[in-house]
Amino acid sequence: MNTHDHDIPEALGEAPAFWLSRQGEILDANQAALSLFAAPNAAPAGLRLEDLGFDSNKEGGLDAFWSALDEGGAAAFTVRPVAEAAAGTMLHGVAYRAPDAQIALCLVRNAASRQEVLEALARTERNLRAVLDASADFVLLVDAEGRMLDINNSVVRSLGEDRAALSGASMFGFIPPLLAASRRRRLKEVVDSRSLVRFIDGRDGRTFEHHFYPILNDAGEVERVAAYSRDITAKMQAEEEARSARRDREAYRRNLETIFDSVPVGVVLVDASMRLMEANAEAKNICAALNMDSGPLAFSEDCPGACRTVLEQVLSRRENVHEYRTQCFSCQKGPRILNLSGALVSENQETIQGAVLVIRDVTRVAEMERRLRRRRGWRNMVGVSDAMRRTYELLDQLMEVDASVLVVGESGTGKELVAEALHYGGPRASGPLVKVNCSALSENLLESELFGHVRGAFTGALRDKVGRFQAADGGAIFLDEIGDVSPLIQLKLLRFLESREFERVGESQTRTVDVRVIAATNADLPRKVAQGAFRADLYYRLKVLEVRLPPLRERREDIPVLAEHFLEAFEKRYHKPLLKLEDQALHRLLDHQWPGNVRELKHCLEHAAIICQEGRIAAADLPLPPPGQEILAPEPTVPRRRSKLDEQSVAEALRQTNGNKSEAARLLGVHRRTLYRFLQNGKDQG
Repeated sequence: MNTHDHDIPEALGEAPAFWLSRQGEILDANQAALSLFAAPNAAPAGLRLEDLGFDSNKEGGLDAFWSALDEGGAAAFTVRPVAEAAAGTMLHGVAYRAPDAQIALCLVRNAASRQEVLEALARTERNLRAVLDASADFVLLVDAEGRMLDINNSVVRSLGEDRAALSGASMFGFIPPLLAASRRRRLKEVVDSRSLVRFIDGRDGRTFEHHFYPILNDAGEVERVAAYSRDITAKMQAEEEARSARRDREAYRRNLETIFDSVPVGVVLVDASMRLMEANAEAKNICAALNMDSGPLAFSEDCPGACRTVLEQVLSRRENVHEYRTQCFSCQKGPRILNLSGALVSENQETIQGAVLVIRDVTRVAEMERRLRRRRGWRNMVGVSDAMRRTYELLDQLMEVDASVLVVGESGTGKELVAEALHYGGPRASGPLVKVNCSALSENLLESELFGHVRGAFTGALRDKVGRFQAADGGAIFLDEIGDVSPLIQLKLLRFLESREFERVGESQTRTVDVRVIAATNADLPRKVAQGAFRADLYYRLKVLEVRLPPLRERREDIPVLAEHFLEAFEKRYHKPLLKLEDQALHRLLDHQWPGNVRELKHCLEHAAIICQEGRIAAADLPLPPPGQEILAPEPTVPRRRSKLDEQSVAEALRQTNGNKSEAARLLGVHRRTLYRFLQNGKDQG
């Protein structure tokens, strides 16, 4: 039976039947029933018991009728048809309660003659048998001892026996002993209480829901029991999965809340309109300006607003911000150094839900960086030698001033790093740092690149272009290889350095910008000035402050530190295990002359990190020429070579250079291979 849709089973044929609710509503009726109780072609909707002249044959009316159904699973009733063909006839019927206990199927039989009653009963029995056998659930009729009097096809298929063989057999003989004992107790409970018993049990990994309905005789005793069983394994699994999913979601939510409030960084979430949505405990602990009232974020008057600026930049530009360092004076614990990172929160690239700000208090880290600066390096520069420490001290002094700086050093010594350190550590850090390689462009292109041009200024000038000086307004410009610029560009640079004024190519309008100039060269500018290849006035304008970077061969004690620094970066980049230099490899690095300076060292170690085995870098992994075959670095002017080497002068030179043979050779005015041969042979090879 379809107890959910309340359809009248087709197997009932012409027998008048209708579904009845506990409230007395006729939920559905077949045409045979409608022809007795309603107008022709009427629908069952709206019909109630009073329309049928319903009599439960029990005192108490509908409540007594349903009590009888609950106790015995079935109850008798009478009805008086209103149709003319059956007017005045009293018809009898029997009602069967459905398993959900909320509706009953009422079957009407005409008692005009015994034969008709018998035929009606036979038809009803056949119809009910068809309905029961069509059900996928298990339906049994048993006596008070559990012997099977009738069963449907689902039970026959499940037990795998012939229907005749099962008739009269105990239903407990087909299930395990423990399960049989439990069902015996349930059957006895039905007999003793003469009321419905519901319970759930299972076997072989399946779960079943059972309803045992008592059927009473005229003496009110339980004569038979209708057992209805349904396989609810899938339903139970689905419910358990749903409960498990709810538990998992709840646990996941609690975990997220715990993580959100326990992470040692501040997290602030705003929506697309900059309204504060969430802030964890650490964020409130750091920032005194946060409040959870609705509306825009509020900052105190002395707050620099860096948090708000980062969030606004993320939302307006749709770009994440990484590690923006600022000093905040409105923190709960007083002035602090903060690292701010911002990211978009979005479903996709078009729908922006808001932004998240991560606030990290790095005050302690900044203090440690300051203390460690003299031990390992300074900002992005690495080195522990006395030469580099003197450079760090000079850069510390130049950091806060705004004058032009000339950085001098061989190629690969880190002149660009000096420019970045001076800019990002100074008062112009919030402005742009624009870099220009002056040796890479011709005179005309360099002029246009530096100062800009207007449309039509020269062939190919199809639109106005902003120059690098104008782009660097409020920040700094780094002019690399300044010694290679032409006299014309030198003149224009001189004018700019004196007045901060310039004109774009093809334009007469004078423009003014506020830019700090940092220049760098590997050329000998004083020699170029003496030769007339570089303007002396420009040289002195650039050299307001000069930083001279020593070549790597003059600070060999920095090589192990630099090697460790580069290898740590290559471990992350190439997902290598812990990289380690073998002793022979380190000796090769220390003996090499490094004409390419730090840049050559970095590329050499990168090559070795890629090809080495098991993270151990051997001397053979280094792409270095054999000793004595290196490309020699430019040598400074040295005294004229001695005509002879003697043990006394060699010993003195080695003493002065702390045993450094290359430095001793330069001091003696000979090539280092000559000194090596002398020390090996014990005689003068000069």
